[in-house]
Amino acid sequence: MKHNSRIFIALFAFFVIVALGALFMLNGSSSVFSRDAKSIGATTAVMSQTVVGDEPVVEATLPEENQQEEAKEEVPEETAEEADSAGADSGADSGEGAGAERAKRYITFKTTNSYTVLRLREAPSESAKILHKMPYKTPGYILKPGNTWCKVVLETGAVGYFATEYLGMTEVTAEDYPEEYRDMVEAPDEDLDF
Repeated sequence: MKHNSRIFIALFAFFVIVALGALFMLNGSSSVFSRDAKSIGATTAVMSQTVVGDEPVVEATLPEENQQEEAKEEVPEETAEEADSAGADSGADSGEGAGAERAKRYITFKTTNSYTVLRLREAPSESAKILHKMPYKTPGYILKPGNTWCKVVLETGAVGYFATEYLGMTEVTAEDYPEEYRDMVEAPDEDLDF
């Protein structure tokens, strides 16, 4: 009986200490419930899309988005044709004047999504079909850089689009870029912020 009473006393003391600690944590300025945005260590919460289960979420693409994407694809072709005809009409000077043409950039990346999975999408849109869900620090290569979306190829050979804000990018020389992907690299359509 003495042995059991020691165990009960130890358990009672443990629970009293835990209860006092909880009261201290909930009391006044040290409470986690009384913190605000100006408190030390406070960070803004960022909510991404909720992932439920392992099934990829597939959302329908709106017709307007399809028309906009088709229009974007047609514009560079027309611009290239106009540049070719202008170059043929005015000689070598206008070929040099077409400085608006952007150079190819060879860029590698690792994903920086530390709090959730990053979705590799079929098209540059949040409503596009999800091809794969990638974990933190997934490596790959950028085929076409952009300020909002980048067309990428993973080391597994999967091609799709990632949101640019979740990519840690490193520009490399063409020789350091994998040979099997060099011909797939495209020049950006816009002036890049990075």
